[in-house]
Amino acid sequence: MAWAAGRRERECSLLYRGLVESLKKKIQEARNLIVEWNRQGVGGWFQVITYTQKIDQILRELFKAIFQGSYPDYSIVALGGYGRRELNLQSDVDLMFLYTRDHPERDERVFAGIQCLWDLGLQIGHCYRSVEEATAMALEDMTVKTSYIDSRLLGGSLNPFVSFSRAVEREAISPNREAFLEELYHWTVERHAKFGSTMYLLEPNVKESPGNLRDIHTVMWVAKTFYRVASFKDLKRRGLLTPLEYETLERALDFIWRVRNDIHAMRKRKNDVLSLDIQPEVALHMGFRDTRKLLAVEHFMRDYYSRVRDIRRISRAFILRTMEEVGLKPQISPPADIDLIRDVLERTFPTPALFLQEVHGLQEKGVDLSDIPRGFWVPPLHWRVENFNSPGVREALIQIFSSPKSHQVLRFLHEIGFLERLFPPWERLTGLMQYDLYHRYTVDEHTLMAIQYAEELEEDPNPQHAYLREAFLRHRDKKHLLIMAILFHDIGKGMGGGHALRGARMATNILEEMGFSEEIVDAVQFLVRHHTTMTQMALRRDSTDPRVAMELADICKDIERLDLLYILTYADLRAVGPDVWTEWKGALVLDLYLKTREVLEKGITITPKMDEETLHMIAQELQHHLKGRFTSVEIEEELHQFPDRYLLQ
Repeated sequence: MAWAAGRRERECSLLYRGLVESLKKKIQEARNLIVEWNRQGVGGWFQVITYTQKIDQILRELFKAIFQGSYPDYSIVALGGYGRRELNLQSDVDLMFLYTRDHPERDERVFAGIQCLWDLGLQIGHCYRSVEEATAMALEDMTVKTSYIDSRLLGGSLNPFVSFSRAVEREAISPNREAFLEELYHWTVERHAKFGSTMYLLEPNVKESPGNLRDIHTVMWVAKTFYRVASFKDLKRRGLLTPLEYETLERALDFIWRVRNDIHAMRKRKNDVLSLDIQPEVALHMGFRDTRKLLAVEHFMRDYYSRVRDIRRISRAFILRTMEEVGLKPQISPPADIDLIRDVLERTFPTPALFLQEVHGLQEKGVDLSDIPRGFWVPPLHWRVENFNSPGVREALIQIFSSPKSHQVLRFLHEIGFLERLFPPWERLTGLMQYDLYHRYTVDEHTLMAIQYAEELEEDPNPQHAYLREAFLRHRDKKHLLIMAILFHDIGKGMGGGHALRGARMATNILEEMGFSEEIVDAVQFLVRHHTTMTQMALRRDSTDPRVAMELADICKDIERLDLLYILTYADLRAVGPDVWTEWKGALVLDLYLKTREVLEKGITITPKMDEETLHMIAQELQHHLKGRFTSVEIEEELHQFPDRYLLQ
């Protein structure tokens, strides 16, 4: 008898090992197929739906073998991403064993099935709940509730699942949909804050960061609970998404799914962070290649940030529209502000000048421009280039830049796509990653943050920023110059090295075409050209050497330019990343600033002046070495920007 029992145990063990090996092989084949498809550019939607179907087949085969035709009286329910049929390669496979009478945990077959799933290498999350327990948890936990919204029956008995679905709808969702929407809104705000608050992180989480998959999930949770629809296509049919919003979301979601699959394939485990070390390889897998001006990874990340930006603004606009429809008031912006913003975006303006004047009016009223109730805003087609170079546009821009919170206005104009129409080179900066370990944000996000930091100096109580605040207030009437300079300080990036010199030329051309005064053009050109000068002198040279301060004084010429350059240096460094502007760096820059200011106040002359004949000789020599690529006049114009002392050396 003992021998027979041992034989049966060995046979069961062999059958179990054979089953595990067979299913493991199928899982690996499914993963290899998805990796191959991803390299070939197959759509992300097709990848996730196919992989989910493969896992469904494997689980059903497993439970069929375990239950041996005797179906249980409890339901096996897929939750979360598995319930949505959106599995990536290393996504969690979340299962709930739902019962009305017999507890599944007492069923040894269920225990064996879970053990087998772990042996298969799947990321299994499982729970055992009665219908009453599951419903009670939906009332208490937002994460649980949203996972239930995406649930579907995978196997077992139908009755517990039907009872559960009705109970959750009846008790957790229907009684107060408005409260669910408001809770979901605040949950989203908190999640964004936890994962960096900005879409333009250097190492984003493709599931949880703002503008990524979780924002898409939020849209669908609202769609399912409020509008009884289960796809973007249904939302478009109902007029809840515009055709442009629908197409943009579909493309963006497809792209993010492909990126996430590639991350999982490379890490061979669940990891949703698009970290610096894998970005170049992901870029190649996604089909991006180096060009003369940008690396493949920079092209890839720029495309990624563009998709994320689209997801963020469309999902946010959709949630705001739904909240407004049910009479809820977002806590960030008063409803009156949203009404004013909508009115401006929905009106037709004959010229961009009138549009900017209206936006400035919102700025003067203190309207919070952070909540935009539309996913897209298309500038009128009849606006031409000459419309943007009109006196009205110049006047409106000066008013906006001179008023408080111009950073918020510029962010608003950037979000709706107006800033790129106004200053075309800005389109290249949108989502442009600075691929190094120094910069944490994209160029456009870095620039807008720098403007914000500069503006906040006006009321900054930090004693360490006392000299910065004094410099800002001393030239408060020149604030528009400072804001323009910060706006353009990195406009030369994304086109190879020497961005400061290139940016100064580009800023000059833009401002001259728009008809700004010579004073504004000269000041902005100077600040853009030298926006890294003070940092390099303070951090890379010996500030105790009096010649360093005298050289900077020779560059600046007067205290006003020195003050503005000091503020720009601070804002630029601080906007690089959270910990870049330190007390030590601040002290070094301040020391150089004070010494240079003393040189200018005392009128110390440091070098003899460059005569025109010597300058002309240098220009001719350079023209010869540059093989005629520039004229002598062009070279002399550039040489005039250098300190005389530098040229004479």
